[in-house]
Amino acid sequence: MKPKQVVGLFICVICLLSTVVTYADGDSWIVIKDKDNACKIIKAHEKTADTIAGPFSRKEHAEEALSKTCPKSTVEKLKEKAAEGFEKAKTEAEKLKEKAAPGIEKAKDAAEKLKEKAGEGIDKAREMIKDHLPDKKN
Repeated sequence: MKPKQVVGLFICVICLLSTVVTYADGDSWIVIKDKDNACKIIKAHEKTADTIAGPFSRKEHAEEALSKTCPKSTVEKLKEKAAEGFEKAKTEAEKLKEKAAPGIEKAKDAAEKLKEKAGEGIDKAREMIKDHLPDKKN
């Protein structure tokens, strides 16, 4: 082989190897804290200012680091508090419903009595109208 061919082959091999290494590097994962102070895993090629762990070659390794560095993220804490608040509100609603049940029954009874009285009043009004109307004679 001629020296020019050897140099050309060497350059081609170097280019091929650098391309393979670049593509083999793949994605890297880092653990960051966002502006809400919640921990997240993102895909990145380099560290950012908010990086607290990483970079990791596999997402599973990043998840392990996340669980160690941020045992409970802010989002999870908020979800737990919301669930507790929901249960508390549900319990309070049940108590209010129990307290309101007798009043609702009384209101239903009173409404039924008023409905009957209104029906009687309507019947009396019809009779009075009939009494005051002139008789039709054909």
